[in-house]
Amino acid sequence: MSDAANLLPPVPPQEDFPNGDLESQRPPLPAAPLSIISKTVAKVTTPKPPPKSKGISSLKLAVGAPIIGMIILIMTLLTPVVILVFCVVPKTVFIKKIQNLLKLPPVFLGSAVAAILCDKFSLDISYLQSSILPKLTNLLDGSNANFVDPDADDTPKNLPMPISDFGVANKNYLNTGTLGMVPLSTVKSSLNIWTYCQTDPMNTYFGLVMGMMSGAQTIAAKYLGADYNEVTFQASSTKSLNLVWSGLNNGGYFNSDGQDIVLTSKQEHEGGLSGLEFFEKLGKFRIVKVDGIDLVSKDLTADSIVASYEAAIDDDGENRIKAIFTSHVSCITGCKNPVKKLAKLAHDYGAILVVDGAQSAGAIKVDMHDLDVDVYTVSAQKWTLAPTGTGLLYVRKSLSDKFMKVIEWNEGGAEGEPGPLSLSSFYTHSNGTNSEALIYGLSRSIMYLNKYGYATGALEEYNMKTRNFFYSKLCALLDELGDKRDGAVVYSPPPGELASPMVSLKLGDKRKGIMCHSFMYGENFVVKVMKDNQCDSGVENGIRFSFHGYNTEADAVAVIDALRRFFTQH
Repeated sequence: MSDAANLLPPVPPQEDFPNGDLESQRPPLPAAPLSIISKTVAKVTTPKPPPKSKGISSLKLAVGAPIIGMIILIMTLLTPVVILVFCVVPKTVFIKKIQNLLKLPPVFLGSAVAAILCDKFSLDISYLQSSILPKLTNLLDGSNANFVDPDADDTPKNLPMPISDFGVANKNYLNTGTLGMVPLSTVKSSLNIWTYCQTDPMNTYFGLVMGMMSGAQTIAAKYLGADYNEVTFQASSTKSLNLVWSGLNNGGYFNSDGQDIVLTSKQEHEGGLSGLEFFEKLGKFRIVKVDGIDLVSKDLTADSIVASYEAAIDDDGENRIKAIFTSHVSCITGCKNPVKKLAKLAHDYGAILVVDGAQSAGAIKVDMHDLDVDVYTVSAQKWTLAPTGTGLLYVRKSLSDKFMKVIEWNEGGAEGEPGPLSLSSFYTHSNGTNSEALIYGLSRSIMYLNKYGYATGALEEYNMKTRNFFYSKLCALLDELGDKRDGAVVYSPPPGELASPMVSLKLGDKRKGIMCHSFMYGENFVVKVMKDNQCDSGVENGIRFSFHGYNTEADAVAVIDALRRFFTQH
């Protein structure tokens, strides 16, 4: 017999109970006297008279009024310190503890007022020991009651970003356009909040975390130059675009005859096109792809791109254009499309502009209201340097209110009230729970970019300077190679209004992109191989280089040297 069995009381043999169970052998209870029953009923049902209000005693006023006056005086004297600590100085761990201390006077003021106004307010020693003191301790040391992230350092820094901030070792990473390197501080911060929440999952998730995620949504809105209620957390640009086309279809944006047109280019990412093509197959609208935008974009201009779209609108002849869909930055060529001008074109014809921003936000500074776009998606795992599985979706409020019928937004509030995003898109009744670790990590990565000048435009300026340096060196190398280049040509535009931090190179017929990719990896460079026929324009044997804040001009020179060896040896 097991040890657990030995701990149980012995079970009487069944034969001790002739009728098979103990309950049947229990004698009936004696009837209670009627007098006892009547007294008991009267005791239970007779209501007690309401307690008499004692009012505010003179003793309470005598003791409480000076305390309240002293607290108000302290709060007044601390006002300059509060402004300095909460609005000016960098938010280090030490400063956050000071912030927690400065929260105490309002707490004590509320307690003093409650002590005067409430008849039965009591602060005995046992209550202090069991309730007030633990909360006070937590408030001061930053645990439980107020999560403090020891890895959150927002002190401004100079570029480049130190490679020691990231986990990739012994590689020159030039493939941010596929996946960015996530700062180790973001990785630790995500783990910090996740670990913290496991100490009390229910109360932390639906308490502190909800407030933190509203803060994260505020950070995301500022990152995109948008309003709080125009931005939602999503998993990727692809899922965001699927949701957009579904929402517009459900909202009756497209006419029921299926003859409305969505204009797009021949250089869009497959993920960006998946939802669009799905609804075309269902007969909801037609896709028309614009001609005249070459892969080799050295001769393109912003006006020529806009003219190509306008020509397609004129070809339609019936003004059935309902949307223009374009990438802000082409994942194929790195060409930065003139989305502000395309937005004006779309609006002039009564259409909307939907932008795939997977290759833009973080690489270049974006502002939704300045660009005047209607929909914009962000794949945060790329240039935002956020964890995989994070993204952002911007939808102009006037559009979402009228035409975007999305389940997650129809009952957007935490209590299920109508209207989109009344609190935070992190958790709603119709959206369900999301990962606090991922969303907090996204916000920390945005703050990391801001630390290196994203919000001021300094990061974009740095990225473009490094990119343009590489572009000039690459063109010089191809000239140097002469016939050995074997048809190799730069896809990307020269420095100017169409340039972005990505540069793509067509290798020609002899050399294959996968061959160059393998060679570069052996030389400790991580680059992107471009598949044949990756888009309708027909990419051939291409490789792509992405330059972000952790890349330098020295990296660019090293890449050129490696490419020279590749062309010489193959």
